[in-house]
Amino acid sequence: MNSPFKFLDSYTKEDKDIFFGRDKEIEELYSKVFESKLILVYGASGTGKSSLINCGLANKFEDSDWLPVNVRRGNNINSSLAQNIQSLAITPVKSNGSLNKSIQSLYLDHFKPVYFIFDQFEELFIFGTAEERSEFITSIKDILEEEIQCRFIFVLRGEYLENIAEFENVIPDFFENRTRIEKMTRTGAIDCITGPCGVHNIEVEEGFAPKLLEKLSPDKAEIELTYLQVFLDKLYKEYVTRDSSRGKKKDASRFTLKMLTDLGRIGDVLSDFLEEQISILPDSETGLTILKAFVSLQGTKKQIGIEEIKEFSQTLGKDIPGETIESNIHQFVDLRILRDKDDNDKYELRHDSLAKVIYEKISNVEKNILEIWQFILNSFNEYKKRGVLLSEDNIKYIQLYETDLLLSTELKGFIQKSKKSVAKKRKSRMLIILFSFFISILLVLTGIAYYNSEHLKRKILKIAKSNSIATKAYMTLNEDPTLAYRLAEAAYRIEPTPLANQVLMSAYGHLPFYGKFSAHNAWVKVAKFSPDGKFIVSASGDNTAIVWNIDGTIKAKLIGHTDELCFDHPDGINFSPDSKLIVTTSLDGTARLWDVNGKCLHVFKGHQGLIVTAYIKVVERKIRILTACTDGNAALWDIDGNIFSYYLHNNPQGNYYGLSMALFTPENDIITLDDGGYANVFDISGNSKLIVKMHDRAILDAAVTEDSKYLFTAGNDNKIGRLDLANSQVLLFEGHSSFVNSIDIDTDRKMFVSASKDNTIRIWDFNGENVNVLEGHKAMVWNVDISPCKKYIVSSSDDGTAKLWNWDGVELMNLKGHRSQVLSAKFSSDSKFVITSSGDKTINVWNIEPDEYSILRGHQAYVVDAQFSPDGNNILTTGWDYTARIWSRHGKQLQTLKHNSHYVVNSATFLPNSKYIISNSRSDTIIYLWSIDGKLENTISTVGNVSQIQLLPDSKHLLVSSFYLDGVTNLINMEGEVLQEFKNIMNFKLSPSSKYLLTENVKSNSYDDYKVRLWSQVSSDVRYEEVLTLNIDSNDINSFDFSRDENLILASTSDSVVRIWNIKGNSLTQIKDSLISISNPRFANNNKYVVGIINGLNQIRIWEINGKLIATLTGHSDQINNFSISHDDQFIATCSNDFTTRLWNMQGKELQVYTNHNAAVYKVSFSNDDKYILTASDDHTVGLMPLFVNDIINKVNSDHVRGNVWQLSNSDKEVYGIIERQN
Repeated sequence: MNSPFKFLDSYTKEDKDIFFGRDKEIEELYSKVFESKLILVYGASGTGKSSLINCGLANKFEDSDWLPVNVRRGNNINSSLAQNIQSLAITPVKSNGSLNKSIQSLYLDHFKPVYFIFDQFEELFIFGTAEERSEFITSIKDILEEEIQCRFIFVLRGEYLENIAEFENVIPDFFENRTRIEKMTRTGAIDCITGPCGVHNIEVEEGFAPKLLEKLSPDKAEIELTYLQVFLDKLYKEYVTRDSSRGKKKDASRFTLKMLTDLGRIGDVLSDFLEEQISILPDSETGLTILKAFVSLQGTKKQIGIEEIKEFSQTLGKDIPGETIESNIHQFVDLRILRDKDDNDKYELRHDSLAKVIYEKISNVEKNILEIWQFILNSFNEYKKRGVLLSEDNIKYIQLYETDLLLSTELKGFIQKSKKSVAKKRKSRMLIILFSFFISILLVLTGIAYYNSEHLKRKILKIAKSNSIATKAYMTLNEDPTLAYRLAEAAYRIEPTPLANQVLMSAYGHLPFYGKFSAHNAWVKVAKFSPDGKFIVSASGDNTAIVWNIDGTIKAKLIGHTDELCFDHPDGINFSPDSKLIVTTSLDGTARLWDVNGKCLHVFKGHQGLIVTAYIKVVERKIRILTACTDGNAALWDIDGNIFSYYLHNNPQGNYYGLSMALFTPENDIITLDDGGYANVFDISGNSKLIVKMHDRAILDAAVTEDSKYLFTAGNDNKIGRLDLANSQVLLFEGHSSFVNSIDIDTDRKMFVSASKDNTIRIWDFNGENVNVLEGHKAMVWNVDISPCKKYIVSSSDDGTAKLWNWDGVELMNLKGHRSQVLSAKFSSDSKFVITSSGDKTINVWNIEPDEYSILRGHQAYVVDAQFSPDGNNILTTGWDYTARIWSRHGKQLQTLKHNSHYVVNSATFLPNSKYIISNSRSDTIIYLWSIDGKLENTISTVGNVSQIQLLPDSKHLLVSSFYLDGVTNLINMEGEVLQEFKNIMNFKLSPSSKYLLTENVKSNSYDDYKVRLWSQVSSDVRYEEVLTLNIDSNDINSFDFSRDENLILASTSDSVVRIWNIKGNSLTQIKDSLISISNPRFANNNKYVVGIINGLNQIRIWEINGKLIATLTGHSDQINNFSISHDDQFIATCSNDFTTRLWNMQGKELQVYTNHNAAVYKVSFSNDDKYILTASDDHTVGLMPLFVNDIINKVNSDHVRGNVWQLSNSDKEVYGIIERQN
């Protein structure tokens, strides 16, 4: 009689009649499966995640509604996924074909949506490599981006959930659709006992189930399902089966309380079970050693084969014969401890709970040995890939247990080779130390001999002073880049030390710089540009306003108020439309009208409270001033101070509320708003048109659309109101979690922006849909303003910064330099400047559209390529945000090239004439042709997905290859006509003039088929004919290159050899070193040198053509991704995962370090004139930096590319120790 309990097995679809206790979870999971194409199911081990999916969820579907594909990692999750698809496919799929096409084919075979179930997904993080994970998540992303009828269910243990963050960089919403599976409650567990018993006609005595659970888990409200199933199975086998076999019909199918009493105390069910099974083995110690092989170092189960078990046991010093291992394995399968082998001949424990029990039986010494063995194995695999030996610290780490390890001859040889290398380096290091000691003694003696030299003393003092000031500059770099720049510049002028050089270069990488206006004696509430852009006015708590010229000089001081200005609202001060008049408000209860020369033209008196806002507008060709007062009323004045109209604000609740503001509509109606949340609308003569409640509390700001259709209000009830001025309809929009302080409108976009005390800015459409949340401020946001050009948004905050944003929510600039809260931020009328006012008593003017940018912002994902146009006038960048972008050579964004398909842009390249651009997307069959002004001129259809494109210099032809069509490469014209076809090509390279072509054919099972061919263009024809075959004794080429004069050919191969031939195919030399791996080698422009990346050592090396090493460039602390050689062959630029770009001369000396990125830098290149370095980074930005410091100083001070940048005053120089303090 079969047991109705699953022991350590999970439930399958066939077990639906005995699957109980999970109805709620099943419904939730079934609902969530349809919310997204990806769902994450997580929970502790033993909570029944697998059963919930393979039984509960499976039975919610009709057979016609889903095709489940269960995937375990195996040796590699990518190959396992492909194998599982192949096993279910009716139409054969190519083993190395496109995964997307294979899934689509599987769907068409069965015509059911495919559900990929990745059970035990934590194995990818425990056993998988970074490369394996990267390939996997990229594949998943590509599948999600296509309209393929499939979904993904990822099942993993909760403690590995944080590892998912690694995938969010590629799929940002990976974590969004998730469900947590909790342990079974006692109520559910009772169902798990009584339900299956009912199905199998097993009577359960009343009280049995609760009593069992009490014994099994006396102190917890939740039940370990694994323990419950194991115990019930044991109980069933010991009593029911036994009694049935004895012919006791009456009690054969009954669970009673007496059974539990007879059992006595229930201990650790699983541990007891395991001990019992091991004890019956002929050699229990050998059996336990074999079981330990099935447990990872993290205490989880793992899939493993016979040979791996043998290797594991040897690691622990026990050489167990293969037949003994097999015998024990079969016995463990019979005892239900192991699952039988899978299609890959792998065995595994039946449940993770067993792994936990076995893990506890592994001693600390054994764990240490296993950790070291795993470390050696991983290091050896890394050595085979990248040639990296063990370091001195690594060898010290393994020495403690080295004699206890039974290692293979291969691994022993690897350790010995590493030890020899370390000994050699130690000897070299000692020689360097002795030499350095000798030089130090010599320098000391020399210093003593020349101590009296005034020149030397001055030099030493200047270096010390320069470095001291440069250190101060570095310390202020993150808080105030403009100050840091000026300090570093001062340090550099004193003495151009490497530190001063570095800090100055770093400071220049920040945008923007500011001009500082300082004359107030208290906080500056607001500062605004005049409409004509010639003046600035600022209002302060020192009772004055100041009119400034645009260069920072004071034009006039507005003196007359007896209390602080603009106390409540930034519109307490404003210019007239013609920029000739200014109106101010004050806590002294008055408003005043001034001319820009500082003359007070009139004092407005008549209100019975404080005037909070004031505007000047031309109404019917007359200047009118609108004021709002805390007495609850508004007034319209003429220029002579006479009241033209009076607006008696009405609050139907009868409460007295002061006005928070009053404003004009474009059609010259007047709107008044109060602290009780009401809005009144009047015509210009004061006749009431509308009274409406907008908010439950005070209205803090408001704006009217340019067409006078809507009024938008910001309330301190955390809401935004929209009033339709035509039909009086009010809508309230929620999203902010605190006061809404400020609001501004873009009528053309039909969008508005809001700023809140909750530290965020939000972008909304007119219907209240929250389009974007702009996060980045660390404190309350006071003010938000849309630029007149409608391109930008600026915000000011209590965190001491203002930020510039675009409508996509990208932070374009962080305006850092104030020492206190930034109370307001406003644009100039031409949108090129932002002015900020602060509690630090200063005003800063920021040039947000400088003549030259050092950071190019706009991409919303990784930037993988950046290049100058052939004529040097433009820059083209490629990002993973599905766009390519065109910029001026000074870094101003000009155009965005958006592909119709939602795929990563694979490549974008200028045509040689610089007037057009071609681009293509990954997994796309279309090549796009764009004009330099961003217009899509043409599309070229190809047969397969494009993987590589190279243009011919005539701008009329291109070579296009596709790995998806067995390596077909076509020579086509701009109409897409195929002029020549090259078959079985997996890699190719054109020479600079396109006269020659190198091709590498697709590898096959036959090594003899592998060839590298050189082709030459047929005279007076664009087509190519084969010239010769290169003799290469390797079956894997990594890259090709031609020399600039096209007389030499270079190829790097998988055996870490760089081979050089002449154009006739004669081998000239080989560059090789058995200890290093050379990547991406290239000829220098003068054809005299070869430059390449040394994998694993973070180096660049330079060789002469004959193979002689002439320089090693060492300085990067992480993998080098790319390098570029200047056109004049004087410099090399390198970029790395260490976030830096570095400049070197050809002798290997490091000249400059650029630190303007905060993530890995993927691409680097020189401008056509070798004056700039262009970089593309993981941080979504592009860097554009001058090569040298003197160039930067000239650009700032002479060319004024950053506008009028603040200069250090003498008092500043005294404070920072640049000059001596004056008595």
